[in-house]
Amino acid sequence: MFKVVDNFFKKDQYDKMKNLIIHPDFSWYLLHGVTDEKNDDFFMLHTFFKEDCGINSDWYPHIIEPFVKKLKIKKLLRSRVNLYPKTDKQLVHGFHTDRKDKHMVILFYFNDNNGYTLFKNRKVKSKDNRAVIFDGSLEHSSTTCTDQNYRITLNINYEF
Repeated sequence: MFKVVDNFFKKDQYDKMKNLIIHPDFSWYLLHGVTDEKNDDFFMLHTFFKEDCGINSDWYPHIIEPFVKKLKIKKLLRSRVNLYPKTDKQLVHGFHTDRKDKHMVILFYFNDNNGYTLFKNRKVKSKDNRAVIFDGSLEHSSTTCTDQNYRITLNINYEF
């Protein structure tokens, strides 16, 4: 399965979620190495849920529950939002899968920028309120952007 959905949420619901994500009180945490800790690259993240410890954020009901309801997710495996800072030259982080087990992924974009998600046979551009839903066995790569201050993506791994 591979599906790209624009305007995934109604504008008012989306705007509420985005305003929380970009609010100065939203907590971001630094992580070195996007796909490999040995790289010099870094990004900021906020983890909402991890399978081994459950809900990890007070923001979970406001950001993740709408996805769980809309997608009818039966088992959440991981959910986090990533903020990639602007770079002078666009960086491609490297192909990977998020997990080894069978699962689905939804990537959701919180801002328009020239970054994208790269798959072996296609590219999905970052666009406000766009979702790409795909089988978790598909290798994919994130990128930075050069035309905005940051690129924000939400990543949810789940079973249904």
